[in-house]
Amino acid sequence: MTIAALKQHVAEVRGLGVDTLKLVSKGKVLSEDAATVSASGISEAGFVVLFVQAAKAAKPAAAGAASGAGATAAAPSTVRSLRAG
Repeated sequence: MTIAALKQHVAEVRGLGVDTLKLVSKGKVLSEDAATVSASGISEAGFVVLFVQAAKAAKPAAAGAASGAGATAAAPSTVRSLRAG
């Protein structure tokens, strides 16, 4: 299974967009989608941390930005833990 296939599977199971997912294993972001899970060092006994990035807020209008009106803070990312395998 590739990292891209794992992301796709998680996205389908959790009802998320693939582009919002980041997988981390052993402190490294798994950004090489073509790499296999085993080549990335993930074992059946290991685990992968899933970061779900919040949708980026639309930029406020120029007038609102100057006065600070309409500015919103980005929502924090959601962190979930998955079992490899």
